[in-house]
Amino acid sequence: MTDVAEAEALILGRMPSLSDAERPLGETGGGVLREDIAAERDQPPFDRVTMDGIAIRYADWARGVRRYRVAGTQAAGAPALGIRASGQCVEIMTGAVLPDGADTVIPVERLTREREDAVIESSARVSHGQFIHRRGSDRAAGTRLLASGCAIGPAEMAVLASAGRPRIRVTEPPRVAVISTGDELVDVGEPIEPYQIRSSND
Repeated sequence: MTDVAEAEALILGRMPSLSDAERPLGETGGGVLREDIAAERDQPPFDRVTMDGIAIRYADWARGVRRYRVAGTQAAGAPALGIRASGQCVEIMTGAVLPDGADTVIPVERLTREREDAVIESSARVSHGQFIHRRGSDRAAGTRLLASGCAIGPAEMAVLASAGRPRIRVTEPPRVAVISTGDELVDVGEPIEPYQIRSSND
């Protein structure tokens, strides 16, 4: 009798080689990746703010500044603004680039706006560098994200998109046919005996 490992080796040794081809990203689901995928750039690609609020210089906070003049509003997807003077801040949105000169973010829940100033509540606790997702802290540009040979599911497709790859080299999964045989099988719609079963795998 052939054991399982030997049978598996025999089957794999006779498997045909499947060709690979470049496919648009949206058509790669269910396929097998046939190239290594590297990070297009650092992830995140900039120091990214993780809370709505204001960006400040921690040195100002450390010397007791609790009222900051708002120098502008930093929206997500916009080039970096900057802090040019002591006691300034930039109003910031989640996902935005950290303004030049800033190194700490105070959440909007810990401040009030008074005309052109942002005033920090007395109970606020602030640590240097808080609420900043640092550039390259997830992955550095050029490092491998996916290895050739991995199956492509929804998570892998998201990684491929993040790598900026519109077309991907893949092997499509083989087509598999199930053939049911046996005297006990009877097609749907045909007369059936008590000792027979319906063929349900067609």
